[in-house]
Amino acid sequence: MRTTKSLLLTLALALFATVAFAQITGTLHDFSGAAWNDASSGEICNACHSPHQGDVTAVVPLWSRATTAGAFAAYTSPTFNADDTGTDTDGTGAAYTATPSGVSLLCLTCHDGVSKLDYTGVATTTMTDIAAWAVRNGGADEHPISIDYNANLISADGGLHTVATASERLSAQGTVECSSCHDVHNSANIDGGSKLLAASNAGSDMCLTCHIK
Repeated sequence: MRTTKSLLLTLALALFATVAFAQITGTLHDFSGAAWNDASSGEICNACHSPHQGDVTAVVPLWSRATTAGAFAAYTSPTFNADDTGTDTDGTGAAYTATPSGVSLLCLTCHDGVSKLDYTGVATTTMTDIAAWAVRNGGADEHPISIDYNANLISADGGLHTVATASERLSAQGTVECSSCHDVHNSANIDGGSKLLAASNAGSDMCLTCHIK
């Protein structure tokens, strides 16, 4: 019986790996043919993960990339309330800082426009070289990330849904991250994976999960 269970588990894991590979294949995160990712290997996962000696302290499994050395500018806007004093969970700070955290910090190991895409540091290609996909000014010109989405912020903003309503877009820590809108593994294959969206934004549906308009 134990042998049968082990075999079934092995087959299930193999099927999962095959499906995951197929979901990434051909998307913007398929680096199997990139020179900086050792195109001769044809590998698709090794750009971000390592089966051996990966970083087990990272928020994703077997992470292989070094923490970004980029300096980040704070997002600012006349209507942005997350940087207001009193919007943090304890009501004494701000729900947003210029320093990204969590999974967003991992995204920025490529998308900071500074770090070499080849995590070994051998290649010189950076996201600056393919600037259309580099996060401009460390995110200052994009949607702000690493925001603590909580009741204080909702009250201060006046145009946000409840935490419960927005929860499907929030991280496990209750924050707005890159992963709130994007799925790096293209699990749902939204729009054919063209923008690696985590959910359909037809009619701005994804935006309206958090924002009241």
